Amino acid sequence: MKETLLYIKELCCDEEARLVRAEIEGMKGIEGYEINLMTQSLRVTHDPEVISVREIQDAIEKTGMKASLAKGEEVTGPGQWWKEPRIITLSLCGLLILLTLILEHLFGLPHGKARFLYGAATLIGGYYPAKMGFTALRTLTPNIRTLMVVGALGAVGLGLWEEAALLVLIYSLGDVLEAYAADRVRGAVRALMGLAPKEALVRREGVEVTLPLDDVKVGDTFIVRPGERLPLDGEVLSGSSYVDQAPITGESLPVARGPGDEVFAGSINQRGSLEVKVTKPFNDTTLGRIIHYVEEAELRKSSYQRFGETFGRYYTPSMFVLALVVMTVPTLLGGSFTEWFYRGLVVLVVSCSCGIALSIPVAVVAAIANAARHGVLIKGGAYLEAAGYIRAIAFDKTGSLTAGRPVVTDIGSFQDIKEEAILALASAIESRSGHVLADAIIEMAKEKGIAVQEVQGVEILFSHEKINLSPFILLLCGMR
Repeated sequence: MKETLLYIKELCCDEEARLVRAEIEGMKGIEGYEINLMTQSLRVTHDPEVISVREIQDAIEKTGMKASLAKGEEVTGPGQWWKEPRIITLSLCGLLILLTLILEHLFGLPHGKARFLYGAATLIGGYYPAKMGFTALRTLTPNIRTLMVVGALGAVGLGLWEEAALLVLIYSLGDVLEAYAADRVRGAVRALMGLAPKEALVRREGVEVTLPLDDVKVGDTFIVRPGERLPLDGEVLSGSSYVDQAPITGESLPVARGPGDEVFAGSINQRGSLEVKVTKPFNDTTLGRIIHYVEEAELRKSSYQRFGETFGRYYTPSMFVLALVVMTVPTLLGGSFTEWFYRGLVVLVVSCSCGIALSIPVAVVAAIANAARHGVLIKGGAYLEAAGYIRAIAFDKTGSLTAGRPVVTDIGSFQDIKEEAILALASAIESRSGHVLADAIIEMAKEKGIAVQEVQGVEILFSHEKINLSPFILLLCGMR
């Protein structure tokens, strides 16, 4: 058996996922599959001697969507939105309807010619949704697009061309907005990916070369300059610096790192230059695992997600049944067929929305991705739901309940030295330091109006050992 990962760009919500399932379920040679809306991917386990990847792609293309091999390709951010085919057709549909309404109601355009323009708007705006709507009918998996197709055809049959065009415009706009909402959620994952550089400065055989992360091997040595992000997890070989690990560990203050210390991909090197030995490939780094957990979080569904999927699966067919009841029962009892057929179409138009089924997974994944960007890892919707039952939390890290910003709280003096003199001396010395506590001391001096004096010959002793300081100056620092 072979496992193949395919990316499906048009895969936005569970309606599209149902179409894919309907096409590939039961195909010979496919042992199992997994659809992930978050990554817009399909992971298929299949026998390559029975069914090829090309055949799987062809089956998916019958739904109106296209699948591409994941190898060498990544799910990227939204491109130039005005070049998206669905946006173009939606815009043309809206402009045609607006133009026709103006010409008909303000300039007296004959209804026959207006009907022609409304029909053109209906065909243009409904092209992409109708493709999936007919696919849903063929696979007996009716969805919102099926409702749109039936509703538009019914409106045209009744001679309501303007209503048909507006129906297509509203549904197409809803499709685009839902796809936009889902893509904003994926943007949170892309932001996580952006925490790590795409390249690393690696030393090989005494030569420094810039390589893509995929080409960097475990055991290689990479160099990180001040202000740069670490591309991979590793162990510091040489150099000393302060590293901001807040994006990964949530620790609010930069930590001192020197030879023998562990550092994480996505952390920010603040002061000195570091040479780091790679200990893990990117997919196995702490950041890589965070991204993986966020991407896979949709598979660990909460009870609300499972309910939403079940609800969406039965809701659309139920609305079809309800619309048929509204059309037929009053007619059989003596009502006007045209009137009740129109009311049945109204039921189809207003009763079903993909957003009903989409709202829960989008909210869950958005919450998980947003939490991950702030250093909180939630492994799935089930765990997010469980967090809702928490009534008390014990925090053990500075920065969890505070801003994590050091401030000077008290100044203790010896030999009756005034506080202003101590602060002036301390701020002068710390003006040449890059430590976060130095910033707190200088900030206090500025608040008290003490000018920071210039000093010369300052040497910063960087040590991981405990240092016994002479009790000449004592500044008590706390956290705000």
